[in-house]
Amino acid sequence: MDKTFDNKIFYYIVFILSFTVFISCEKEIKYPESLTSAIDYFYLENHNEQVLAELNKTLALHPDKETTQLCKIFIAASICEKDKCDSAATLLQNIDIMSIQPNSELMLWYKSIKGLILFRQNKLSQAYSLLGQTITNKEFNNKAIGLNERLMARICISLGEYKKGIEWLLLSSEHFSNAGMQKSDAINNKILGRYYMTTGNYSEALKKFQLAEKVMIKSNDKLELFYVYINFIDYYLKINDLSKAKYYANLCFLQCQHYTDNQMKTLVYNNMGEIEFKQQNYEAAISFFQKTIALPTNFDSGKIRSINAHIGLSKNFVQLKQPVEALRHAKVAQSLANVSGIKQLQFEANNNLAQCYKVLKMDRLAYCYLDTAVLNLDSAFHEASQTTKAFYETKADLVKVASKMEHLKQQQKKQHIMYLSVIMVLFILITLAFIIFRLQHSKNEFLKELVKKNVEIIEEERRFSMTLQQQILPRKAIRKSADNEKSEMLFNQLTSWLETEKRFTQAELSLELVARELNTNREYLSRAINDQNIHFNDLINKYRVQEAIQILTDSGKKNAHFKLSYIANKVGFNSNSAFIDAFKKKTGLNPAEFRKNLYAPE
Repeated sequence: MDKTFDNKIFYYIVFILSFTVFISCEKEIKYPESLTSAIDYFYLENHNEQVLAELNKTLALHPDKETTQLCKIFIAASICEKDKCDSAATLLQNIDIMSIQPNSELMLWYKSIKGLILFRQNKLSQAYSLLGQTITNKEFNNKAIGLNERLMARICISLGEYKKGIEWLLLSSEHFSNAGMQKSDAINNKILGRYYMTTGNYSEALKKFQLAEKVMIKSNDKLELFYVYINFIDYYLKINDLSKAKYYANLCFLQCQHYTDNQMKTLVYNNMGEIEFKQQNYEAAISFFQKTIALPTNFDSGKIRSINAHIGLSKNFVQLKQPVEALRHAKVAQSLANVSGIKQLQFEANNNLAQCYKVLKMDRLAYCYLDTAVLNLDSAFHEASQTTKAFYETKADLVKVASKMEHLKQQQKKQHIMYLSVIMVLFILITLAFIIFRLQHSKNEFLKELVKKNVEIIEEERRFSMTLQQQILPRKAIRKSADNEKSEMLFNQLTSWLETEKRFTQAELSLELVARELNTNREYLSRAINDQNIHFNDLINKYRVQEAIQILTDSGKKNAHFKLSYIANKVGFNSNSAFIDAFKKKTGLNPAEFRKNLYAPE
């Protein structure tokens, strides 16, 4: 009887294995060959043109719904890797999610690519949660799992969760090795090298970079080799070997010749600027940073480098004892950082602005901006806390625990697993409760402090502007013949005209109208405004927002208690939405939040 039972089990296992092989074969031929090629090209990395070509071929020959949906997913992926994250996100949003939910494999592809796009958009907690859902299925594509684990590793490392990050990176390398992807494994070595560099283990960092370089030279991938050289620059800057840093920067220049990618050039220019700054070659450093600014910055990465370039220019002009020019670039960096919404950049820009005011002996303004920088840093910490919550919510952590339990199940009883699970759930609940409590407690205080600092900064800027006008006007009278002096005089006439009787509150202000009022022509006036690194509309909006803040902060005025739409109209905005956008760009808060926290009880 036992033998018969064993035979039944044997035949049952054979049947299951045969069925599994059949299903696997079906999955391999499930998609057209051109679509499979497109996916393979995508995971080879830096083959986006080939990916798009194969996808277009697939759409032309195989217009069925399932194939079309997967093609759209990978079109979004390729666009994202060409540094057009917002366009990729829009394309993915247009995919009917309800239609692909019944297909588990399509959903895995969708989540993988959406996680990649969220990562590129710096939405780390959302990316981590979504990517974690894709690695639980061992039948899913090895290349996709490897890339998703790499992204999760980068998120962990960027937030200081180094141990967790290295674990994900090692799992990623294992998947890439199983798929025969040496180049992807080399990219993991590059990331591992950056980790070692961050933690001060420079010898190990150098070994990892050298391993990555060797593979990229062998595979003749000039684009990835360029980024390996960028890491060498950072490494030699860290250990203060400026001659070798410059050597690799020159190699990067050579690599740039193979591409028409302005983003690569801005990266090299900024690195060269930093090297020259450290060598105290301030004029040369300024030249490189100005090259960065001169290049188009349509993509998010380019805009970030432009902010860093303005900060670099500001620091160099401080060293050259040109504080006014340093201040100008510091203000541009701060304005761009505020638009970016990236708290770390806002911290660096405000901190740099504080240093400029310190050099100018404007201690009050220096204090205000330094305090704002600290608030930005606190805000960045709160965002990191939100991402930390995702570490506990994602299924990926549960998979890891389950894997550990698998190794221990021969030595431990089921009760131990249950006890450990209960303890983990309790720990998660307590941790989440603590995080939520801390975030809720600090949010109102942070907003009230931000309102207070905005009011102080605007008041100090007004006083500084009046002082600067008094200092500049006598000097302008002596040198009216110089073009730049004429431009500044015209700009000063403009600001004086706007401030007189608060003309900036006129609803239908235009460049042409103001030019006629100042007895000049539109082109001269436009050039004079642009020379101050500001646009006409931004200048008008700045005055209007300051007037709105003046109204809101003066509790004695009846206007302060009127509807925001009325205040918007009173200061010159044609629409409530334009008022909200301009107000938030200037202060970091919308008018309703500003008013609420202005009169909130202490």
